[in-house]
Amino acid sequence: YTAREPFYQIEVKSKFLTLWAYLLREVRILQNTSLTQVAKEYQEVKRYLDESYSHAVKLEELTDRFHISKFHLLRVFKRIYGVTPMTYARMVRINKAKEYISFTSMSITQIAELLGFSSTNAFSRTFAKEEGVPPTFYRSNGRISVADSLDTQKDAESY
Repeated sequence: YTAREPFYQIEVKSKFLTLWAYLLREVRILQNTSLTQVAKEYQEVKRYLDESYSHAVKLEELTDRFHISKFHLLRVFKRIYGVTPMTYARMVRINKAKEYISFTSMSITQIAELLGFSSTNAFSRTFAKEEGVPPTFYRSNGRISVADSLDTQKDAESY
């Protein structure tokens, strides 16, 4: 614990924000009784998206699997989780990509294939759109974004 990894502060902040978002979402659901009942049903949709990171989940796949109208699915999922199911699915895939990039020696091409992207270029574009940097930069620069590196640089200058 005393030997801190580079950029540990950013990692701690990230985990805190993830926990904070989860708690806020839970409080919101508990305060709105109509969401509480529906949220239980939509947890299955969310769980499926969490487990289906190996391919691009289509809206039609969700509507067929869970027997829900696409308009109802989009409206209620966004109301509960704050994003559409497709946005959530993309976030899950990118988060999984970040794990693979950070903790494995797999090539970017292998990660793209494992996550079901049609090509390495498609994966790189999607990753860069979500994270602000391409996956190769993310890997080579301590797995931080440009904004994080600027914050860290400002912190270092203040010492």
